[in-house]
Amino acid sequence: MLAAFTGVLAFLTGCVAALLLLFSKRAAFVLGIITLVLAMGAASFGTMGVPMGRYKTDQALGGLGIDPSQAERIREEGYSESAAAGRVGAGAAFLPALLGALAAFLGAGGSAPSSPTPAYPGGPFAPAPLPPAGGSSKTRYVLAAIVTALAVLALLAAFVGGMSAPYPNPHQSYGETEF
Repeated sequence: MLAAFTGVLAFLTGCVAALLLLFSKRAAFVLGIITLVLAMGAASFGTMGVPMGRYKTDQALGGLGIDPSQAERIREEGYSESAAAGRVGAGAAFLPALLGALAAFLGAGGSAPSSPTPAYPGGPFAPAPLPPAGGSSKTRYVLAAIVTALAVLALLAAFVGGMSAPYPNPHQSYGETEF
């Protein structure tokens, strides 16, 4: 649920960031980075939901005195449902990550700085012109690349966590494993 909420918030932020590309590239860049962080959060919440669901399944089966074959079917179903959290996180983060990366990279270039007007008339003691605020565009491209890479890693982790992986059988020892 938290992954879906964060994903919706990231999607809305990404839409605003994409719209801001028409008006202010610097604002679009900042909002694009925020969108990527929110998308990373949505994917991470989905990834964290998988082991939490498995833990709750194991806790529910721990105190019950039921038939072992029925317990295995319940465990398999519980683990399958817990994998849905990873799929929700990956799904909720995919489009916001694309929008955030688009806004971050297209907004990283910023607008061309105008030539600064000196505060004082020229002369040997005139102050040096100030660099444009917000760092160089190269720095913004590097920041956009790093945050995008982290968001993609979180998205992949949520996707892999949401895959139906075989669950460990607590009644099988490692010596009985067949290959």
